[in-house]
Amino acid sequence: MIHCKNLTKRLGGKKVIDGLDLEVPNQSIFGLLGENGCGKTTLLRMLFGFAGLDDGSFSINGSSDPITIRQNTGILWDEMGFDLDQTGELNLNITASIKGIKKEFWMDLAQKFDISQDLKKRVTSYSLGMKRKLGLVSIFMKDYPLYIFDEPTNGLDYTQQNLFWEMVKTKNLQGSTILITSHILPDVQSNCSHIGYMANGKIQFSGSINEALAQYNSISNLFLPTN
Repeated sequence: MIHCKNLTKRLGGKKVIDGLDLEVPNQSIFGLLGENGCGKTTLLRMLFGFAGLDDGSFSINGSSDPITIRQNTGILWDEMGFDLDQTGELNLNITASIKGIKKEFWMDLAQKFDISQDLKKRVTSYSLGMKRKLGLVSIFMKDYPLYIFDEPTNGLDYTQQNLFWEMVKTKNLQGSTILITSHILPDVQSNCSHIGYMANGKIQFSGSINEALAQYNSISNLFLPTN
């Protein structure tokens, strides 16, 4: 599904992505791990055409065209593009209209994510968790071959975190590939089929959860320094 070869990105003369190779298998739930600042978000921005690459190549579902990739991917990150001066309801109405989704369907999602009672409020008044819920409703209202979530459970309570993972597994069973960045290692170990560990702008490990556990015993050991 996602194929990256020798991706390189420099910022201020420093390589923040340094000859990165990555394979995300089709119909996998892939957890991308790494310390803050290792380049995960920069990598995602490169894949969607929001940051240029200095070297290397990539394809997503056979395409390298940013417009095609965006049209066929549901992506959640901080920069969701909501109109902060408008209500959550209006933002979702606009998204649903573009995607051809009936209000009854996305309103059901809003109720599940416990955001329906706040939809009359302007998004500028939303907390981090409320914005996350609004984003998840916006993404999950449509079926995509690929979903990408950048720290999706930030600001969510325990119930909403569980709902998120249930939705992810449902989409995966329906044939979608899922790529998730997260710092909550137990969730990744319990719910992902594959993981990649990123450090210093490179993928240091990539494989199935079973391969990671066989080699490291626990995925937390991926973060231990090596000589």
